[in-house]
Amino acid sequence: MSLSLMRKLILLIENEEAGVPPLHDLLTQSDQDEIFSVQTVTTETAIGQIKSLNYDLLIVDYRSIFPNNLNLIEEHKVSNAATPFIIINKAIDSDAKLRSFEAGASYYIDKTNINPSFLKEAIRTCLEKKEFGNIFGEDSLKLKEIIRLNIEIATTELDTEELPDFIAEKIGRFVECDGVSVGKKEGQEFVYKGTYGKLVYPKGLRIRTERGFSGQAIGNKRILFHGQLSSLSGEVGDDYSLNGKIGSGVAIPLFFADEPVGIINVFSERHDSFERGIERSLELLSVMLGSILYKKNVEHELRSGRNMLKNALKIANLGSWEWNVIENKITWSDEVYSIFGISKNEIQISVDGFFSFVHPDDEARVRRFGEELLEYGAVTEIDHRIVRPDGEIRSVVERAELIRNSKGEPTFIIGTVQDVTEKKRSEENLRLLQIAIEKSTDIFLITESEPIADPGPKIVYVNEAFEKLTGYTREEVIGRTPKILRGPKSDLKIQAKIEESMSQWKQIREETLNHRKDGTEFWTELDMFPISDSTGRYTHWISIHRDVTERKQTEERLMQSQKMEAVGQLAGGLAHDFNNLLNVILANLDLLELKLKESPDLLKRVTSAQDAVQRGVEVNRRLLSFSRKQPINPEIADVNQLLRDFSPILEKIRTDKVGVELEISNESLICEIEKSGLENALLNLTINARDAMPEGGTIRISSGLLKNAESEGVRISGLEQADYCLVTVTDSGIGMDEPIKARIFEPFFSTKGAGKGTGLGLSMVYGFVKQSKGFVKVISVPGHGTSFLIFLPILSPDHSVPADEGAILP
Repeated sequence: MSLSLMRKLILLIENEEAGVPPLHDLLTQSDQDEIFSVQTVTTETAIGQIKSLNYDLLIVDYRSIFPNNLNLIEEHKVSNAATPFIIINKAIDSDAKLRSFEAGASYYIDKTNINPSFLKEAIRTCLEKKEFGNIFGEDSLKLKEIIRLNIEIATTELDTEELPDFIAEKIGRFVECDGVSVGKKEGQEFVYKGTYGKLVYPKGLRIRTERGFSGQAIGNKRILFHGQLSSLSGEVGDDYSLNGKIGSGVAIPLFFADEPVGIINVFSERHDSFERGIERSLELLSVMLGSILYKKNVEHELRSGRNMLKNALKIANLGSWEWNVIENKITWSDEVYSIFGISKNEIQISVDGFFSFVHPDDEARVRRFGEELLEYGAVTEIDHRIVRPDGEIRSVVERAELIRNSKGEPTFIIGTVQDVTEKKRSEENLRLLQIAIEKSTDIFLITESEPIADPGPKIVYVNEAFEKLTGYTREEVIGRTPKILRGPKSDLKIQAKIEESMSQWKQIREETLNHRKDGTEFWTELDMFPISDSTGRYTHWISIHRDVTERKQTEERLMQSQKMEAVGQLAGGLAHDFNNLLNVILANLDLLELKLKESPDLLKRVTSAQDAVQRGVEVNRRLLSFSRKQPINPEIADVNQLLRDFSPILEKIRTDKVGVELEISNESLICEIEKSGLENALLNLTINARDAMPEGGTIRISSGLLKNAESEGVRISGLEQADYCLVTVTDSGIGMDEPIKARIFEPFFSTKGAGKGTGLGLSMVYGFVKQSKGFVKVISVPGHGTSFLIFLPILSPDHSVPADEGAILP
């Protein structure tokens, strides 16, 4: 509250001392001189001043009174017994302080270290005490009642929400009135929170500080009272329903240290209802209630802050501790006990007690941490493990700071400890998940969620498998779209189906044909699904591509094998029927040959027919070989030696335009095969290679060993994990496209034109390989030649070539 407008008179008794600034300068330079005036006297003239002037406050230098001038205090008590006085001294002396209070001083202040704000509040408090002491000088019962009322309000356990109603009720019972409203400051506004009686403002009403009865009291920082309030129509706050009912009222702002903290309105239906004594009583109440309300608000904020901090620390598994280095005493917060899995009553915490919880493997490191902290004192941290009494191992992080005294000696170490077990576990799980994804043989690809249509969502992550399988690096694809994997053979219908599912945020599962950076194809089984954030908004697509190229090739080979098996069965059946016909024809021709020995012209025709039948028998034999129904005579043979024996035939194929190169491996290549079958296969392949190079070129025939079906560390698709002899025939001719390559092993299929072949040569190659339990692979690019790779199973090392075959023993 504000003091009355009459200036107050302060008498300052001060003896100047060297090195100590005069208090008079501080008082006269302060804004206090707007409220009071200061007269400064020395000890010699002080008694005369005390007798001659009626002052409001006495400020006395301690050395002017004790021990020889107690007559100053005695004269003060005689002349102005109700006037408060303040003792100042140039140092804090407990004996001097005690004697000052025994003499009746209101305050004892260190002259060398005066806080201007504190001095201001002390002077104001003394002056208010003097003023209101005068008011109630003749009515000590009323003063006692006010003090009792304030004690009740100050000591109540009600929270800040219930307190305004309690205050309103107490004042309403203390003052004869028709209503009391209590408002409090919330942030930068004032809101009515408590009421008593019938003539009140509604709770929640906001006070308009720019005008209105309450607003003016707050804005002017002084009590307003009026005996004819009904004449202030529209001025009594915002609740105009009170207009016309109010006769008189008092608006009492509540202040603490010059800051408004609340407002009290007391209303009566009668005019001039409040006598001067009641108004002055409320003024005294306002001084006390301002302090109480401020204190209650601070306590509430502190309590709320402590509760919030306590809950936050509990949620964060964070506790605090203090080590008194001098007394070697450790203090833990409740949360530290919880982290260590013990209660306060279980153990007396000490340094040794703490180390009994530290994991044995971490103890030396933690002790070294403490030693370095004591030596260097910087804020630092350490993570280590603890072992709880139940044997559970937890991970914690300690942060600590050294506190030193004025001499630089260590006095305290304060710190925090946080249980990070779950965090570390989550981090470890995340690390393992990242490793699993990164090292997975499946492609993991993450894109943004949109746009769905062209150009499509951009790639934000790919794992190592993506780089290995596609040939692209991370740097090449991050920021681009997955459409880089599309190629000329990608199925546009599948792509459209994927985009449709994406537009509906549905999970996707499809098999897609993709293209590597070098243009080669690979098949993947795609699992794709969207992920969302905590708000449900889709943020990314995760795609998992499982390489199924080998399975697709196996399926394709199986289909081709089934097709060839069906064709072979048909060819075998036809060959048997055809063979029966040829045998009948040949037998009859033999009989005619015997009958026509005397007819040379006719015999020539029979001989021609016999030759034609023999060619039919050869065709029939090839058909049976393709269908694998012709009996075979496998032998243990050295493939390298067979290639050497085949070299004279290769010389006959060599021309001016066509060269032949033979590369024979140094490895021992022992297989169980039909020798003539391999020779016929090589002959057919070299003839086809020559015919595929009309402009000339080179035929290369080579042999080699494949260990565990791997070539240069890469597993050959379709082969069992075993050792194979590889025979390769390569030309630099015109090559083949995919449709032709898919049919080359079919009987009677030929690209040479009519009269240039039977179309059974490659069928015989296929039949030989299958009868030998091997595998044939064709690699051909139009314009870049063709390679036939024949894989024949290698026999175990204990097999050898019979000596009479002329082979070299392994």
